[in-house]
Formats: sequence, C-alpha cells, structure tokens
Amino acid sequence: INRKLEDHVYRTVAKGNTYFYYEHPVAKAKGVPRKYFGDDWKSANEFAKKVNPQLSPLKDEIADYVDTVQPEIPVVIANDPRQKQKADKLNATMREVIKRFKAESDQCKKWQASTIWEDAAGHLRDFADKEGDVIFSQLDAPMCGEIFNAHRKRSGVYKMRSTLSGVMKWAINKGYHTKNVALDYTPEDGEKHTERKRERMLSEGFVQLQDKAIKLGYEWLADAMVIALATAQGRAEVVSWTFRDNLVKIGGEEYLRFERQKTRNKDGGSWQEIKVEGTLKDVLHRCRVRALKMGCPFIVTVTTGRLLKQGKKHRCQCLPNFLSDKLDWISEQVDNLKGGKHFHEIRSLACRIYYELHGFDFVRDLTNHETAEQTKEYLKGDQRVYQKGIANLPFEMIKDLKIVN
Repeated sequence: INRKLEDHVYRTVAKGNTYFYYEHPVAKAKGVPRKYFGDDWKSANEFAKKVNPQLSPLKDEIADYVDTVQPEIPVVIANDPRQKQKADKLNATMREVIKRFKAESDQCKKWQASTIWEDAAGHLRDFADKEGDVIFSQLDAPMCGEIFNAHRKRSGVYKMRSTLSGVMKWAINKGYHTKNVALDYTPEDGEKHTERKRERMLSEGFVQLQDKAIKLGYEWLADAMVIALATAQGRAEVVSWTFRDNLVKIGGEEYLRFERQKTRNKDGGSWQEIKVEGTLKDVLHRCRVRALKMGCPFIVTVTTGRLLKQGKKHRCQCLPNFLSDKLDWISEQVDNLKGGKHFHEIRSLACRIYYELHGFDFVRDLTNHETAEQTKEYLKGDQRVYQKGIANLPFEMIKDLKIVN
C-alpha cells in the first residue's frame, strides 16, 4: 500500500514490519533524534502538518518538539562540535554501533580470541544485518526482548542477551546509550532449560565412530575422541590444548593439565590433572608425532590443514566446528550406528562412565558444574537416569585422575 506521506515523514522496515518516523533537517542539525510513530502513519502525518510550518521560522513549537522527543538533549549550538558529536551518537543506528564496536572495542578482541566468538560473531552479524536500522539509543528492555526472541530460541536468547550486554557496556562509555537495557530484559521461564533432543552417545556407538574414522584415514579425529572421553571435556577445550601449555611434569611424572573454559574466569574455577599413562600416553604420543610432522603446536592437529583464517593460529589447528562437522560426516558413513553421533555427547558418555567408576561427587568436580542439577543432566541417558557406558570400550579408562583446585 502506497501511503501519501507529508514532507519529512519517512518509512523504514524492520523484521518485516513497516514503521514511520519524522525527521526534519533543522531539528536534526540541533541534535534532535527522529520521532517514531510505530506503524501509525496517520499520526506521523498529523505531526508533520503541525511542525513543518513552525520549523522554518523556528517558533515556540520547536522547543516543545525538542522537549517531547528527547528532553535530556538540549538545543545544540551549531558551532559546538562536542554537542554535535553527542547528538550524532544518539542518532546512530545499530549497524553503525556494531561496526564501531567490532573495530574499536577491546571486548570484541577478547571474544575473537575465545571459544565464544562463534556465537558472538553470529549475534553481531544479526544485529547489524537484521536490526541495523534500529536507532541504538532508543533500545529498551522490551525491544531487546523482541530482537532476542526473533532470532534465537531457548538458551540462545541468553547468549544473545549476553553479547548485546557486552556491546552496551562499551556503547555507554562511548555515548551511544545511557543504560545497559539488555540486562533489563528477563527471558521467559523455560527459555533456558528445555527438553534435550540430542540422542545420547553409547559406548558401542563410540567404538563404531572411532573405527570408521581410522578406516577412512582420520586418525587425528579418533585420537581427539579418546582425549575427550578420558578427560570428560568438550570440543572447545580439547582443540585448544597445546603440548607446551597443557603437558606438565609433576614429581617426575607427566600430566595433562587443563581448565574448563566456561569457568576459567569464575571464582573457584578448578584445574584438572590426568596422569599420562596407558592408553592416554599412547594417544598423546601419536598426537605429538603428527604435530611435529605438521609443525603445529596443538595436541589435536589435522593432517589436511589449509590456509589460515580468522580464529586459527596455525593452518593445521582444528577449530571446534570443524571437529563437530567431521564427526557428523563420519557418522553418516556408519551403518546402524548405535546411539548419538555428536562430538559434544562424548562428554556425557564420559560422565556416565566416571559415575560408574567414582560416583556423583567425582563427576561434578571433574565437570566443574555450579549446581548438582547441571551434572545430573549429563548423567541422564535416553531411557535410564544413569546409563552405564563402560562395558564395551576397548581400553581402560584413566583411573589416576587428580583434581586440584
């Protein structure tokens, strides 16, 4: 539908909806933000009919307009560059703020060097591409909630809120907003914890996947699976370990030492140490030979490394997504796979095995979960609450596990 809009009334489209706003060049020069009318184009036209005649002679109604739209922004003196800059920032779009945040903020650089960058990068991309026309300074808690729920579901809402909160902290210091409104939005009950839909990995399926990986020439993947199973750690941890930083000598013995990345910056975050012997010693020896051949510092080294890309320190470094995607591809080559196929499910399998060997408290200390409920989730199988998984493994699990806090 073509609407006949008055002068200085404009339309914009966000998330498939059309919105209308009024922006007069004289008011803009004075630092006054746009006045939004939602989808009510008639009200925008009525406002324009009243204000347009008054703006040319700059009569009293311009003052009313300024006070109504943004009372905390004074009329800007044209020759004051600081006030003009302040007004420009409060008129900046989401797209402009995200671009500046990625180019200038230390927080973004920290994200790029961490395991959360994959999620954060997706959030920033959605903010800029799908919500780019939104005026950043006009974001409030309800609007943030609409954005989160439009682009993410369940636990993804929490992650996206965390990313925008990080942007907000930087933006407040730079003058793009006055409050961290992302944290003012409280996700609905049930958005975080939902019924698990991934099928649990079984020990029989683990062996099937490992055997197929070796048969297809992906010995590095088979070794990564064993390391994940022995340590009960996720893909982000396993691919980040290096021989220099994570293999240590204690009393003449060699240990694999690591810390759960999600709890690295939390008080009481625990370090785990596993004695390198038996099966783990053999696996790490193969990994070392492979790494030396490729000149790669990482324990998990791929043998088909390509050119460096963002997030990689060496061409043969294995990134988390590549590890998961490769195991998913291997699973498609297995006939009658028993149980789940995803790499992250190896962590649950390890927890169930260690539960049988050492009990609940041991598993909770190893996983470094904040609550017992989180540990119980990892111990749940598809049919039984605590599902045994040790029977058919072709090697002994590491029994000399030392946890130091």
